[in-house]
Parts: sequence; structure tokens; C-alpha cells
Amino acid sequence: VAKFDQDHYEVLLIGGKEDLFNEYVVESKDVNEDGIIEFVRTVRPKGWEDKSHGDSPLFERYIQWSESGIKPIEERYIDIEKGYYVKIPKELIGKITIPDQQKESNSQKFLDTRTNKIWLEVHIFKRKEWFNIKGYSAAIKTASHVYAVPKQSEFEKVKAYIKPLADYQQE
Repeated sequence: VAKFDQDHYEVLLIGGKEDLFNEYVVESKDVNEDGIIEFVRTVRPKGWEDKSHGDSPLFERYIQWSESGIKPIEERYIDIEKGYYVKIPKELIGKITIPDQQKESNSQKFLDTRTNKIWLEVHIFKRKEWFNIKGYSAAIKTASHVYAVPKQSEFEKVKAYIKPLADYQQE
């Protein structure tokens, strides 16, 4: 990112760094529909800084830059293999992580780093099995899967942040 002022060229630092290189190709876009294109950075969640890049999950953080500094606008966790993404609420940007000891392949937990408590728990079921599943509340249903949360009040409030991957491309 650079600033041009008459005959003066100045490289602008974003988050103390000169570059906006990401771990993979990510499209900058206007995620909050205010007419300003946000830059996107891939960031490792807290607790993953010392892990290898190949083993680390990544979040996409959309930021706006102005002369007064950067402002986070939105953060997302995308799971392409499992077909969903999670929009992190603005007040929790940079405060959600993923436990690194999770073994279960059809679920994903998200922790609030301030309390180390589970903020969201996503479970994935095959659509044909869904009618036999008890104790879970559907967040989204696709032709092949149901993405659900445990039937607990704290998860009912946040299940709206789970989105089908098909919506990711349309936003």
C-alpha cells in the first residue's frame, strides 16, 4: 500500500508490516457494503504462532486503512473441505482461536481467548442421518450436510454466524 502526494511517494505500513502477502490468494472486497474495498490478511489464530504454516488454521481478516491507522472490519474462518465458514463478530476479531488438540473430524470448536471457553461448536452431519440425530440444533442445511450446534442456549445465540460455503463466494 502506498500514498502518492504530488511528487512524493510513501510506503504505508499496515499493522507494522509493509506487505499484504497472504498464505493463499484472497480477494479484497467491500465486505461491509460501505463503498470502500477492504484489504484482506490471512492470520493465524492465537496459540498457533509457533506451529508450522502447513499445520496452522488461518482466519481471513478484512481491514480498512486510513491515515489514522487500520481498522478491522470482519474476520472469517473458512473450512473449504467441510463446506462452511464462520463469520466472527466484530467485537471478537482477533479473540477467537481453534484448539490444536482436536481429533474429531466432523466437528470444530472455537475458543474465546479471553476466557478459554468454547464460543462456538460446529458439528457436521450427513443430511440422510439428520433425522436420527438428537441433542443438536441445525444452523444451516445443504443438499448433502447439516451444520449444527449442541442444543445449549449459549450456542443457539451464535449459530447464525455459521454460513454455507456457497454464500462465501456471493458476498
